[in-house]
Amino acid sequence: MFMQLDESVRANVSFGDDSKIPVKAKGKILIRLQDGRHQFISNVYYVPNMKKNILSLGATVRKGL
Repeated sequence: MFMQLDESVRANVSFGDDSKIPVKAKGKILIRLQDGRHQFISNVYYVPNMKKNILSLGATVRKGL
């Protein structure tokens, strides 16, 4: 799904139970909206150890999606 990927980015994703997993890269993905248009979402973390894809509802609202 990534259109661009910066593998120099290193960070951690933290969870409510204080556990953390490493971010391996950050990039830009292209999504298709319900009306058929396409939209880029930037600053998306690539976290290969996550079992599910998650998307912040607040981040999408701020972007106007």
